[in-house]
Amino acid sequence: KRAHSEIERADLVLMVFDAQDKIPDLSILPSGIEGKPIILIKNKIDLTGESTGITHSDEQTQLSLSAKQSQGIDLLRQELSSIAGLSDTGEGVLLARKRHIIALESALDSTRHALDQLNNSASELVAEDLRQAAQYLGSITGEFSSDDLLGEIFSSFCIGK
Repeated sequence: KRAHSEIERADLVLMVFDAQDKIPDLSILPSGIEGKPIILIKNKIDLTGESTGITHSDEQTQLSLSAKQSQGIDLLRQELSSIAGLSDTGEGVLLARKRHIIALESALDSTRHALDQLNNSASELVAEDLRQAAQYLGSITGEFSSDDLLGEIFSSFCIGK
């Protein structure tokens, strides 16, 4: 269950299987992965005598490599860079989901509002704006603890009643 939950949250699915086995049945993957890139990684090709290579189809990419012999690792790196939107120079723009962009814009708005409140001597309202900004960012990273964040922010000063 935990693996399926992580797969559903992932932006990319890497499915590694032994070159001596047949290609795994994709129906074992959870139903919530429609539209996500899937890379089937056939490992241990050094044991079967196969060559490194990559094939693309509409539903998935299959990559043949040998992790032990470091064969085909460069192909995997190139494919991951391509999916991430990075150029060969390592520079580029990382593609973001629309919900991530909305969350980042909302976090920025909340942070700006907190700064305005602080500049207008309304420091008692700053904490709520910062909590909202942290929640927006946490929706992207999957990590959020308002108690930890507020504890760190307000460890150096006190808010009156």
